[in-house]
Amino acid sequence: MTEQQPETAGGPITYHVDGNVAVITLNRPDKLNAFTTEMLKELGEAVKQAGRDESVRAVVITGAGRGFCAGQDVRELQERATAGGGDLQEHLEQTYHPIVRRIRRTMGWYVCSRSVSYTHPRAPE
Repeated sequence: MTEQQPETAGGPITYHVDGNVAVITLNRPDKLNAFTTEMLKELGEAVKQAGRDESVRAVVITGAGRGFCAGQDVRELQERATAGGGDLQEHLEQTYHPIVRRIRRTMGWYVCSRSVSYTHPRAPE
């Protein structure tokens, strides 16, 4: 039987390892998992954690609820624009580009799936 690590609880990103598979879940189902700055930071930490774990051979990124991800939380973008938060290109370079680069540098396979339950295939007992 594979070893399963406990899932991080309660935040907008959850992480657990089941056997050799790390599972990262976008956890804002009430907002269709629309990304916030907090989520990007936590996703980056989860990717780092998976990269440091030598037992992890693959990473599944999935979404809680009925949708994988609706994209950037528009409400957060509106608040940022109202506060004079710079242009979209700058926002992308400071928030999204670093996480994409981190994922590309991490060894292993990444699978992104729309809202489905992940079940690790287990050998018959």
